[in-house]
Amino acid sequence: MVDCPNCGTQQTTAMKNWTITPIKREDTIITPEIHVAVYECPNCKAIFKSATPAQLPVTPQVKPEQNNETFSGLIHRLVEIRSGLIQNRDNLRRNLEILEAERSGVLFEMEAFRKDAESKAVVLEDDINRLREEIRCLRELLGLDNEELS
Repeated sequence: MVDCPNCGTQQTTAMKNWTITPIKREDTIITPEIHVAVYECPNCKAIFKSATPAQLPVTPQVKPEQNNETFSGLIHRLVEIRSGLIQNRDNLRRNLEILEAERSGVLFEMEAFRKDAESKAVVLEDDINRLREEIRCLRELLGLDNEELS
């Protein structure tokens, strides 16, 4: 019998099973065949695999009182792990919301910088054109040609 990894329910029948036989070579140690089975838990509908060596028993014999203590301890640990995972999930969601808000703020600020840079570029272009026009007017007033300045 195999226990469901999610809820601990014991599974007796497999949906599918097969045996894996290792390739035997002269230079390697002979390994046993492995039985692989796919199970579906009737409680939580989880699908999982189980692999066991062919020569070993599937489940060791355990006294009932030890089995109950082990299961209650496992269940307690699973509950703790679950609550920790839920807390981590909630923290991740909060962090994601904070990051999304920060991202939108950065995008807004970046757009404002882009508009400011574009307006400054237009002003600088206008200044350069005005200075070129002044240079042209000064050349005309002085009667200088482009060849004389070089």
